[in-house]
Amino acid sequence: MGQAVGSGYRGIPRTGWRGAALRFLVLFSLLAPQPAAAIEIFGLKIFEGDEVESEIENPVTYTTTFRFRGPSGRKDDVIEGRVRDASRLIGDEGDAVPGTTGLLAKANNDYTNILATLYRRAYYNGVISIRINGQEAADISPLQRMPSKVSIVIDVQSGETFRFGTARVINPAPTRVTPDDEVEKPEELDFRPGARAYSDIIPAVGAYNVELWRQQGHAKAEVVEEEVLAFHPEERLDVTIGIQPGPRMVFGPVTSSGTTRVDRDFIIYMAGLEPGEEFDPDLIKRASDRLSRLGVFSAVQIQEPDTNSNVQPINIEVEDRKPRRIGFGGSVSSIDGIGLEAYWLHRNLFGRAERLRFDFIIKDLKAEDLQLEEGLGTFSYLFQGTFTKPGIINPDTDLELIARAQQEDLENYRERSVEFSAGLNYVRDERVRGRLSVFGNRARFEDDLGTRDFSTFGLIGGLTLDERDDFQDPREGYFIDVEAKPFYEFSFDNQSVRTTVEGRGYYGFGESKNWVLAGRLKLGTVPGASLAETSPDNLFFAGGGGSVRGYPFQGIGVDVPGVGTLGGRSLVEGSAELRVRRNSPFGLAAFVDAAHVGADVVPTFDEDVYFGAGAGVRYFTSVGVLRLDLAAPLNRRDGDPKYGVYIGIGQAF
Repeated sequence: MGQAVGSGYRGIPRTGWRGAALRFLVLFSLLAPQPAAAIEIFGLKIFEGDEVESEIENPVTYTTTFRFRGPSGRKDDVIEGRVRDASRLIGDEGDAVPGTTGLLAKANNDYTNILATLYRRAYYNGVISIRINGQEAADISPLQRMPSKVSIVIDVQSGETFRFGTARVINPAPTRVTPDDEVEKPEELDFRPGARAYSDIIPAVGAYNVELWRQQGHAKAEVVEEEVLAFHPEERLDVTIGIQPGPRMVFGPVTSSGTTRVDRDFIIYMAGLEPGEEFDPDLIKRASDRLSRLGVFSAVQIQEPDTNSNVQPINIEVEDRKPRRIGFGGSVSSIDGIGLEAYWLHRNLFGRAERLRFDFIIKDLKAEDLQLEEGLGTFSYLFQGTFTKPGIINPDTDLELIARAQQEDLENYRERSVEFSAGLNYVRDERVRGRLSVFGNRARFEDDLGTRDFSTFGLIGGLTLDERDDFQDPREGYFIDVEAKPFYEFSFDNQSVRTTVEGRGYYGFGESKNWVLAGRLKLGTVPGASLAETSPDNLFFAGGGGSVRGYPFQGIGVDVPGVGTLGGRSLVEGSAELRVRRNSPFGLAAFVDAAHVGADVVPTFDEDVYFGAGAGVRYFTSVGVLRLDLAAPLNRRDGDPKYGVYIGIGQAF
């Protein structure tokens, strides 16, 4: 007859070590939420309690021997590697432990971790033996004194794979729902008779059904039963999961608590949760994201208090960040030189999360710019003030006012300008964003055509659709951005619409999608005036870290005989990149970039197509991907560098 997993296991011939109740603790610890652990970044531990250093009393060192036999005694490198990785004794070999107590603590930890690893791979009949100087660790008294050096043999037999016999959910959530209520089912969630009985599947099935019920308005859905029976002779696991959906609910009154200088009525308004509307966890997530985007809170928690009715009250608990901040940053490129930046920020100017920010940026600073006898002013700089008022029309729309003065000293022109703009930014969610602004600027340009002044007034509208699975390190999905800029230029009495469309796509393949093929294509056009009567900042250039690596920033344009290099009225630009990451924090990338800048509104490819190629290293941390790329221009011209080095955060695109 079947035995509840974690019960006495009487009548089961293959037992690994005494204290079978430990099986109960292991399996059901897998079903329960796990506590947060310390995080280590670049050798620094975060969220870790204080440690008191002390000398080890009665230090014991040890050597380990590891033996593993897979199903039917066969060798299985995959499960063997996972079991080996689960062993603290193996991982910490060479480190002294404090006497018998410390050694037995590690051994007992290994019993637990190795058994949990076997359970996760559907092995519920394994045998684990940890022998210290020939004696089973489970039989050693903590009072027994150990010699200063011991020998440990870890012997693991996985047993045979268990499969689900009964795979039952009581009160499963309906799966035929509207698109807004769909919940993505994890690929590994194979819960059916005959499937491998991986232990991680059991809590995942419960969580999946609870989320489905919540998506359909049942705020208090919960798992109320998990029955797990192991039939060892048949190598079968019978599992029953009971779900209590609770009543369909609507949002009730919304309140705010916590320490904050932000107006509480404004917090409730920005959450956008309407009393009487059907409960929807997607709306709660949008409310949390919207409040977090304000940038004024260090913590936002939306709570669902207990209630005896079908009306779900909501409380928003927040904690303020410091209202003011000063920041500094920098960058370096072998081609573009050094960049420096600083900013000052006030996050809550008038009590409703209004932001005022001043930025000062220097770019393309090279060694010769610091030689006073050569004079200053050949680098780029920007001074900008930005005021943002959130929730101007609705909770998803912000008003943004910008004033800036800048000098851009680029490969093919220099710009000195002042500009003012006023616009609206719409953020439906992290996937859909829109923008619309009106602007006016006055600019002076120096290039191969001489010195020209432009006065421009116009609109900028754009829409971004971002369906990538990860914004910094995407492995699948796509990204699309469309922007249109109709404008009128007074000095030459011209009007035009500058338009760009950019798309990016990602395809992951291999084990855990550790190989990624990424592609990018950008198209642009600006009809109307001639090249000479269009300001260079409205024309198209290519080259640099976000374009064609290996060439100077905006170093690719239209080569006009007897004049020089000017911007183009059309752009075709693309990249292809192959990325791979194995079982380590490091990854590799190989890429090819290309661009064509044309003199005509529609590309004719009469001008050259410029290619750059190279390779890079990626270092994956818990806070993002660090990128180092080395690229060379394949159509190298006189004056072009032999190679370029690029350092950044996140993938190239």
